[in-house]
Formats: sequence, C-alpha cells, structure tokens
Amino acid sequence: MLVRWLALCALLLVACGDDDAPASDAGLDATLASDATVDATADTDTSDADTRDASAPDAESDAGTAPCRPLPDAERTRYVVVSHPFAEDRTRYSVHALSTTGELTATDTTFSMGRAFDGEIAFSRDGFFGVAPQDDGTLGIFTIDEAGAATVRERGRTGEAYAARVVADPNDAQVFWILDSQVRTNGGGVYRLVLTCEGRVASETLALAAELPYGLVFEDDGVALVVAKAIGDEARGDDDVFRVDLTTGEVESRVDVLEGDDWIGAGIARATEHVIFSDNAGFADVTNRLGVARTSRPLASAPEVADVEDAVALVFSPFGDRLLAVSGFGDALFSLAYDARSATPLGAPTALTYVGGRPQLPGGTVAITRGSLTGLVLVAENQAIRRVRFDEGALTDLGPTSLGEGSDAIPGAIGVQP
Repeated sequence: MLVRWLALCALLLVACGDDDAPASDAGLDATLASDATVDATADTDTSDADTRDASAPDAESDAGTAPCRPLPDAERTRYVVVSHPFAEDRTRYSVHALSTTGELTATDTTFSMGRAFDGEIAFSRDGFFGVAPQDDGTLGIFTIDEAGAATVRERGRTGEAYAARVVADPNDAQVFWILDSQVRTNGGGVYRLVLTCEGRVASETLALAAELPYGLVFEDDGVALVVAKAIGDEARGDDDVFRVDLTTGEVESRVDVLEGDDWIGAGIARATEHVIFSDNAGFADVTNRLGVARTSRPLASAPEVADVEDAVALVFSPFGDRLLAVSGFGDALFSLAYDARSATPLGAPTALTYVGGRPQLPGGTVAITRGSLTGLVLVAENQAIRRVRFDEGALTDLGPTSLGEGSDAIPGAIGVQP
C-alpha cells in the first residue's frame, strides 16, 4: 500500500511528507478532532451502550425479525461514494449519482470521516448503510437516503478489529463482516458487526479467529469461503482456502491452492464453480499469480494463473463466462475467459481495448449486481472513475469519468449502492 501511495505522489507531483504517510497516519486523530467541516447531519454520538436504536429489532434481524426497510427498486438512481485521501482535507468523501443508464455525475454532497486510501466501501443490501475500512484500522460508518443525503454515524470507530476489509452480509442489511488481516496474536480474524436500524453500532464480536485473513466471499447457502494462512489458533500450514460456517466457526473443508507461504492475498471473487484470489506479494519467489479453488465438496485445487501483475481487485461476470482482473501497478485491466467445466477454468489474461487511454493506478473496484445495470463495474483510478461493462461473451471498457484535477481529484476507496 505504501508503494502505491508513493507511486501516486510521483505521478501527480503531490507534496507528500512523512507526516502524511498512510501507513502510520499519526496525525489523523488530531485532524478529525479539529475538523470543522463535518456534514451538518453528522451523528457524533458513538457510544455503543448509549446509541442503540430503541426502534431497532435489537440487532437481531438475521434471527427472524423484520428488516429495517425493504429492498429498494433495482431501477433507480444509485449513489457512489468515494474517499479523497490526497485532498487538502484528506478525510473528505464525495457522493456521485449513478443514473439508470449508467452515467456518473457529481452531487454537491460531501462529508468527513477518517482517511481511506484504497479499497472498497461496503454497502448493505438495502443500500442504506455504508461502512469504510480506514487507514488507521478504524471504521467509518454512514447512512445515505433516497435523495443521496449522507449522515455520518461513526467517523472513526475503534472497535475489537483493526479493519483491513469489510464485506456486507448478503442476507442481512444490518450485518457486516470485518477482516482484521493481521497475525492471530495481534487480533487477526473475522469479526461480526451489527448495526441498529439507524446505523449505530449494536455489537462487534469475533466470529472466527484467523491468521492473516485476506479475503471472504459467501456461497449461496450463506457459508463463507475465507482466504487465510490459518483458521482458529492452529499453526500456519499449507492450506489457504477454507469453507467456514461463521455462525459456529466450524471449518467444513480446506485446500492448498498456492505453493509456498510467502503469498499475500489481494483481490477475491467467487465464480460459478470456483473461488479465485490474487497474490500480490512483491518479493516472493513466485509473483503475480491467481489462485483457483474448485468450490466442490470438499474444496479442490485448480491450476493457478500467472502473469497478472498486482491484481488488486477481481470481479466475476454475472453472465458466468469471464473474470476482470484490475492490475494496480500494471496500469491495466485484464479479461480472463472462464469455463467451469475445464480442468484449467481460467484462460490467459488479455488486456482490454481502452477508451480514453489506459487506466492509471487503478484500485478499488465495485460492481452492480441488480437491475438493468447488472454487469456495470466502477474502477477508481487517478483523478477518475472508469466504467467497465460485462455483457454475455464480452468485457468492454467504457472509459473514465473525470473527477477533476490535482490531488483533490484522486479517489481512494469507492463504494456503490447495490
């Protein structure tokens, strides 16, 4: 991450002193405390005990109680939220409207939380709650209404987990899963975050102890596929993909996909009959590869794919025939054909034909999975958001939408309502 930060600085000649380094960010708390530009609708009461919503179903909507709100229409204006970690106010987030035809336009809505340099902002299945993992391991939590007005609920929540990635629960809008991608002795594991109907924190608990959990996706039955070095308090072994029931912590199956132990997980995607994850370890014996596991019972390994440089994000086509790999340091977007029935399910990576020039340091990537925009992908890159479109048998670059000029226009984390 630090190398990516330095690359952005070099690209734009941004003055990035040591006190701005995203790896330490020692001045962030003071910045947040002195920031006078917080959204006027910000909710600054963050105590768990004092902020439980009395109208919420006691944070147990996944246990049979009614959800807080119905799913919104799939054909509607969605909102995209982007952090701006290199802006003068590095805690600024902006809101953009995504039309039913897939066009992006800026709104006048901004708000402040903690600095989020890269990655994805998780949105609940109803699109109301947004949770951002921030550079100092805290969580930024906000809500967004039908008109695109944002309300900050937690600017920088320090909880049990040091948040590296957040995954929204596919079945319960009030539940999010936090990946603390550290070693187990430092708290590594998967944590369950439950919100009240208003978006305040009801609880945060360790669901699964793990060693360096890098990625998590859910299968259709709600069971999780976790990419990690080890599960529980067991010693680190050869296995790297685990099928886990997060309600009990039981490991149902495991498989060794990547040879060696010096890999670092980055992007992850679930395909029709496989889970795919990337290794972007820069100093390993073998680099720039994708690990592939067949999601049979039990899990089984499949041939890995080489030569996909720094695949920071992976997105599988809703049409089931190809994978998008976003290459951060390679300034590239790759299409890989997928055939679930083949012994080698992923084909060779092929660069897209770019519109408006090749991407520059692409990073956070999110996709639409409902309605007529299903298959539209948004990629944050230097001073722009690039749109890419899956169709049956095709993956097409639609080009970048500019966010402006200068360091203020550099996006960091990105999220879109489902």
